[in-house]
Formats: sequence, C-alpha cells, structure tokens
Amino acid sequence: MDEVGGALQRVRGVLLTHEHADHIKGLSRLTKCYPVPVYMSEGTARVIRDGSAGCHIYSEFKCFPISRKFQLGCWTLCAFHTPHDAEEPVGFLVESEGIRIGIATDMGTINEQVVSSLLGLHALILELNHDPQLLAVSAYPEYVKERISGPQGHLANDQAARILERVSHRGLRAVTLAHLSETNNTPELATKSTRSVIAPWGTKFEIAAQHDPKVLQLARK
Repeated sequence: MDEVGGALQRVRGVLLTHEHADHIKGLSRLTKCYPVPVYMSEGTARVIRDGSAGCHIYSEFKCFPISRKFQLGCWTLCAFHTPHDAEEPVGFLVESEGIRIGIATDMGTINEQVVSSLLGLHALILELNHDPQLLAVSAYPEYVKERISGPQGHLANDQAARILERVSHRGLRAVTLAHLSETNNTPELATKSTRSVIAPWGTKFEIAAQHDPKVLQLARK
C-alpha cells in the first residue's frame, strides 16, 4: 500500500474472490491489525467458518448476494460466478461515477455468464495464467497439470484472448493481464496472445507482477 501511495488505515473493506491459500493467507494478520469488514460469497464464508481454509478472520464477515449490486463506500459492486474449483468463487464488477471495472481471475473455462458480465467495461483485470506448451513440459505432477488446464482450473493465454475478442470495444481503455504463472507463462507470451486483439481499439494494457504492486511496463512497448 505504501508503494502505491495508499494507506491501510483508509481501507473500507476487503473483497474475497474465493478461499484458496494464495488469495487469503494474509487475511489473518491483516484483520488482526486492521479489523476492516471482509466481503465474500456464502460458499466462501462456509469454508472459512468451518476452518478448512486454514484462515482465521478477526473482523466482521459480510456475505454479498451473487448477481445483485451492493455498496462499499463510494463503490457499487456486483459479484458474478466464475468456473473454478472452489466452494463459490466469484469475479467482481466495480463501478463509481459511471466508470466500470471488471476483475476476472481464477477461471478454467469461458462461459456466457462471465462474458456477459464483462461487456461494456472501461477497464478489465483478466487472468492469463499459463501457456499450454510450457505447462505440458513443466515439472508439475500430471494431476496438477490436469487441474490447471481443466474446466475449473485456470485460463490459458489463448482462452483469455478469446474473452477479450468478445468484450473489447472502443470504450475499454485499459486491460491488466493478471495471475500469470511464473513457471508456465512469460510476460512476452501473454502479451503476444492479447496485443492484436485490443490493439485496434487503442486500449492500454499492462501486466500485473506477482510480487510487486506495480505493473510491468513490457506490454506497452
């Protein structure tokens, strides 16, 4: 937060997409120090409450309805279902003062609900998790490769590009490529898959780095 000019004291709430460890492992420490409310689906809340997620939240739980708008500060939000191997995973639409942003990661396939949710956006954060060829020759166990490439796993670069083909329009001003695997993808491959899809619209796009809050600039070149 310090590096991007923010402050945890100003955070009004935390949004959870699902209960997997790479998305919740900092919550115990965060909510112990800053007891802000945590928003999640009913399914995610069940897993966290029963202890199977391995995370304890020291602040208030708030469950939101799927496909219905709710308010958090000045933001209007709406969650939509995503195809992933969690209890009730979601993506988010975030809107304020007429600007609409979509957040869609951790998806194993493309479905019509996701695509329709991402229409008419001004900005989009989209998963490009892996390159199928790199995944196939990686040292991952076969069952892990099958999970990643399966219908409830993660999006390959070409799958994400097909989503962008369907949701890109002149008003989509910015796309951030996110959730790239450090083993089974590269910024160059992710950029190659998506550049031609959004280039006609003049859309700015960047790549979210896994261990840095700032985006990589490679995609702008």
